[in-house]
Amino acid sequence: MNSKRGAIELSMTTIIVVVIGVVLLGLGIGWITSLIAQVEELTEQSFAAAQQTIQEQMPSGAKFYISGYTVKGQAGKFTEIYTGVKFSGEENTQKWFILEVLDKNGNPSDWFTLASPLLLNVGIPKGIPIGVKIPEYQESSTQHSFTIIAYWSDSSTGPWEAYDSSAIILEVE
Repeated sequence: MNSKRGAIELSMTTIIVVVIGVVLLGLGIGWITSLIAQVEELTEQSFAAAQQTIQEQMPSGAKFYISGYTVKGQAGKFTEIYTGVKFSGEENTQKWFILEVLDKNGNPSDWFTLASPLLLNVGIPKGIPIGVKIPEYQESSTQHSFTIIAYWSDSSTGPWEAYDSSAIILEVE
């Protein structure tokens, strides 16, 4: 007589594995959704703070503005720089803008977290935050110079043309 007990045990094991897998998948999806929501909230807060700073401090005739030419930060810590861009042109015109940060040798710096290309309307200043994390190995009381360049284009994929630039000094506290 053939015993079907092994088939039932395999089925029970399979059911348990599937249930555990579904539970873990649900927990993972919940965690990722929560993480994405937190990142979106922090991004919105950074852009709101940049916009408020630019509205208060950017001179009316300026094309490109950085809130402070000397920025202080601690090694291993995150800080923000607020920039503002405004362009003139025909009414109802829009342009895409993107920022790049170059070190004193003209190389892109990996210390900075930059926004994706942004679509701006003519005549309306837009605050753009730049995240800065100074590497932990940097000694305090040192200074580093960088150039922030704003590029513009008619398309979000380029080709990009230099719009304006400004230098900053980053002081390690």
